[in-house]
Amino acid sequence: MYPRSSPKEIVFAVGTFLVFVGLVGLVALGQAKLGTTTEGTLQILFSTSLIVGTITHLAGFISLSGRWRRPAAQTGNPGGFPWFSVAAVVLWIIILPFALLRAYAYVHRH
Repeated sequence: MYPRSSPKEIVFAVGTFLVFVGLVGLVALGQAKLGTTTEGTLQILFSTSLIVGTITHLAGFISLSGRWRRPAAQTGNPGGFPWFSVAAVVLWIIILPFALLRAYAYVHRH
């Protein structure tokens, strides 16, 4: 991160961190055998971290996407409609969750 991060960058970074904590925690919890109360509590904690992190990550990504747009003169469009930003949002919102669910189903099939 830059020395002076904007609030939008901080939201994006916190969301990314929470997503990774949730994913790593759930994967590690699936490998460990703990007591029933502890395991259920940790699963709820990591799942909540994953859900809140995903929402925060997407909110930060969408708020930062305005900074990554190219000017209209470079795209050739008078309105400057950023088709690549729409494609990136579609990938993050639609395709990535399905890929993660498919990987999760594959890992827990056996």
